[in-house]
Amino acid sequence: MTSNVTAGSDTTAILMRTIFHRLLSHPMTLQRLLVELDSIPCSTDPVTWKAAHSLPYLDAVIKEAGRLHPPFGLPLERIVPAGGATICRQRFKAGTIVGMSAWVVHRNRDVFGEDAGEWRPERWLECVAEAKRSMEAGLLT
Repeated sequence: MTSNVTAGSDTTAILMRTIFHRLLSHPMTLQRLLVELDSIPCSTDPVTWKAAHSLPYLDAVIKEAGRLHPPFGLPLERIVPAGGATICRQRFKAGTIVGMSAWVVHRNRDVFGEDAGEWRPERWLECVAEAKRSMEAGLLT
């Protein structure tokens, strides 16, 4: 139990540190987020989950931070099931361990755009619904 709690706190801390680093490194992003945060009615302290969850730019900032700096560095491994599988035009036999790196997947230009290596939370807000679904499906955090 202790190792799970520690692991969860580590990944949460990594994501929070990434968010603060990116916001402080990109003042325009920070300003836009502050404007959105200031728009929350101050009826409760702390802000409720429902109120925080309804903020689209905050959501975009969190997703973009997790996309550019996933809080875990190990590949997400799976075991190929009975009968084998074809992945990216490559055939794998049953029992083979395959994996993917979030660091690589999150920079896929076909999914996240030509500027996939850049910090741009707006990508989550300016896209059509189908592109947003593809990005969310490709987000491994």
